[in-house]
Amino acid sequence: MLAGFINVIAFLSSRDEKGKSHLGSFGLAFGWITSGAAVVLGLSMLIFVSTFVGLVPFIFGVLVVFGALFQFFVLSVGIRPVTLPAWLYAFPLVLTGLSVYVFMQQSQTDDQTIMLATGIAFTVFGAAMFIEGAMLGAANRRRRHEAVTAGETAKTDAVAANDAAQTKTDSAEVTNDKTGDAAGDTIDVTAK
Repeated sequence: MLAGFINVIAFLSSRDEKGKSHLGSFGLAFGWITSGAAVVLGLSMLIFVSTFVGLVPFIFGVLVVFGALFQFFVLSVGIRPVTLPAWLYAFPLVLTGLSVYVFMQQSQTDDQTIMLATGIAFTVFGAAMFIEGAMLGAANRRRRHEAVTAGETAKTDAVAANDAAQTKTDSAEVTNDKTGDAAGDTIDVTAK
């Protein structure tokens, strides 16, 4: 419920100075629907506790599966052109194993193994996102630094090329070759 309310507040407050939403119409509609669904699901879980107790392993298993799928997506597609090390695939593999474990559990009203496995899975997911974020941030900072350095080098090269072109246009070569002379007269005139 709290996540749904926070999303609603975030959607209401994310407006520019003209009152328009920063999100597109699809993003705004999707955000309102998911926020409303989160609030309704939270209320339902509070009111119909006995109904949801039996669904806890399934719900937690689905959440862990989504975490694993998201990790696979981020590592394989979502972070191009930056390539992260292959050892990071261990995180979604651990999440997949934990989701299978959670799915296989029989629910009881206070089953601590389901809660423990789900807590470990979410901790693994959070650690993976933190590590990937730190690596991506470092790679992006390095790329920006290289782009600035390359821009300064290109600017210096352009100034040098412009100076060379200016020197070339300021130079003139006069050649006078007389018939009968074995050597030609050459005069270099350089104006600055």
